[in-house]
Amino acid sequence: MRKYFYWFEFAAVVPFYWLLRAMPFAAVRFLAAVAGWGAWCVPSLRKLVAANVQVAFPEMPEAERARIVRRSFGHMMLNLLEFFWVSGSTKRIEARYTAPPELKAEVQVAGKAGTQYIFVTPHLGSWEASAVMASHYGGLRLAAVAKPLKNPYLNRLLNGRSREAESGVRIIFARGAMRASMQALNEGWSLGLLIDQNTKLREGGAFVRFFGLPVASSRAPAALTAYGLKHHLKVVPAYAVATRRADGRVGIAVRYLPRPVGEYPDEASVVQAFIEMGEEDIRKMPEQYLWLYRRFRYIPNDCPPEVRRRFPYYACEVKPHFLALGGKRKAMLAREAAKGEGGDGAA
Repeated sequence: MRKYFYWFEFAAVVPFYWLLRAMPFAAVRFLAAVAGWGAWCVPSLRKLVAANVQVAFPEMPEAERARIVRRSFGHMMLNLLEFFWVSGSTKRIEARYTAPPELKAEVQVAGKAGTQYIFVTPHLGSWEASAVMASHYGGLRLAAVAKPLKNPYLNRLLNGRSREAESGVRIIFARGAMRASMQALNEGWSLGLLIDQNTKLREGGAFVRFFGLPVASSRAPAALTAYGLKHHLKVVPAYAVATRRADGRVGIAVRYLPRPVGEYPDEASVVQAFIEMGEEDIRKMPEQYLWLYRRFRYIPNDCPPEVRRRFPYYACEVKPHFLALGGKRKAMLAREAAKGEGGDGAA
């Protein structure tokens, strides 16, 4: 029965997908505004976004927070529809996405010299555009970690055709991502990782500070950098963000950690440094952040009462399974890690 549902869902989406790609960009922008307004009208979605904005900016006037909530829905829809509209078209990519000439030259030279970037990106601006620009303007082969859609037919269309339409981009799905990422590094690919997703401690996460609250984040950027250095690869971790400029186009910026990874006391400290870069940018352009996500979902057991009171309505205290793996899952991850370590490190 589920297979038939997926077919019907796919059949409903495909005409809209191709209609979207046939539209002029002005129509895409109008459609995004309408879709954003429609999403804002859904009480549960508006409540979630408003709660997250309240957590991040408790001292901000209520009217300003309401403005951020409204505009964030429009930005989210515009980034999504624009990404599908430009995918696979060199002309459209260059019309809507831009990169500074000095950054393009820097990345191209580094890539030709064998440098492999580990780009760390928050859900800010058009994060999907980051991978496209790394390939199109930087000449990199980039493997991006993504969560697959439940519908396999839509997954093939949207994650396969749209995301991999640009030559040099490859999608690694979340399940088994560490092993696949290690393999990609061994094969000479750069990586694109999202930094602000909830990752349980038992799955390689760590609590870091985000807008003054502890949040669970993946240690993958630090762990994969350490893996690359251990295997004598020229890996460079970097913070990359693609945000919408005043002229309406999406521009990319890249920044680096203030000191080498080896000088940080642990992996969580490396992740914290990237999270702080993201928070700095979010404060500058809060309407471009994806607030439609339960980012402040987990409350650590040792959280002080005054901090605990700041968490939003959907937050819950972590359970034992959040912290520790069961025996079977632990054995499976150990096998995957051992296979990943089996590479000889040659790019």
